[in-house]
Amino acid sequence: DMSVYACARLLGTSPGIANLLQGSAILVGAAAVYYAFGFRRTMGEQSRLAVLLTATFLAAPHVANYDAVLLAVAAVLVVSVPSRNAFGAREFVLASLVWLCPLFNPPSAFRIGLLTPVLLVVFIGVLLWQGGMPSRPISGAVMAGPASPGRSEHPLAGMGP
Repeated sequence: DMSVYACARLLGTSPGIANLLQGSAILVGAAAVYYAFGFRRTMGEQSRLAVLLTATFLAAPHVANYDAVLLAVAAVLVVSVPSRNAFGAREFVLASLVWLCPLFNPPSAFRIGLLTPVLLVVFIGVLLWQGGMPSRPISGAVMAGPASPGRSEHPLAGMGP
């Protein structure tokens, strides 16, 4: 289990404190989603959906590695559209860690997994912070334009024998 409750219990807290921490995670997740969809009108749809998916995972009382597909989708959403967010190298590394979350979990097997809830809160915070900032292109990024007439728009078209 990768939930806040499970991580807190593995750190040796009492069930009551672990429940309090899990309840706090639910409130933080709900507040983040409310803020993203209610007050951050300038936030792109991909970033809003990433906040929703990450907050859902954070707030869930029972989550496992197979539930981390929510995190993978959230991370891919925010890095796949560079013109809609202000992600730099540090934020890209953060999104990559979120995407790789299943590899260093469950916390009962890999102690580093105990940091998963902290990683998710930081990821949500960065998404909310960056969501209201003006977009800037990633240096060196090449934005694809529409395909020429008669050419396939498939990214692998023309490759191979």
